Amino acid sequence: MKIAGFSALHDRTIIEEEYCCTDGDTFVNTLTSEEILRIVNYLQSGTMVFSMTLALFDKENYIGPYCIYTDGEWLWPSHLAYYLGRGKLVNLSIDFRDHVLGRQALVAQVSTEARQQTSIFVEQHLLKLGEKTKRRFNITKFDN
Repeated sequence: MKIAGFSALHDRTIIEEEYCCTDGDTFVNTLTSEEILRIVNYLQSGTMVFSMTLALFDKENYIGPYCIYTDGEWLWPSHLAYYLGRGKLVNLSIDFRDHVLGRQALVAQVSTEARQQTSIFVEQHLLKLGEKTKRRFNITKFDN
């Protein structure tokens, strides 16, 4: 499973640090407006595998609930489409950009098996929440 767009800003208390982007990662620094639109549409068409009742804000602007999406190969947080759509190129790796732009359509239907495997990966490797925190944020898995 490949990871895209997790950052210290919104993810460091939820996601294991090794999966958050660092200054040493290689990121996209320019995109055309057409590429941005294609990538944002792709991100928004992903299959949700996790959701929690944790509201995300960009200063005073509401972004939405904290969710994790997949296309069966990559995982990304819900806030990635929000920031990219506003012209911020935060945490968009070159590999992920090439993956998305190399596809001619939005995210295809992700199989039940792929969703289950993704949920297992997220629970075992990505999330660093204890049981009490999981109950507090009312985490919902979408793996069937």
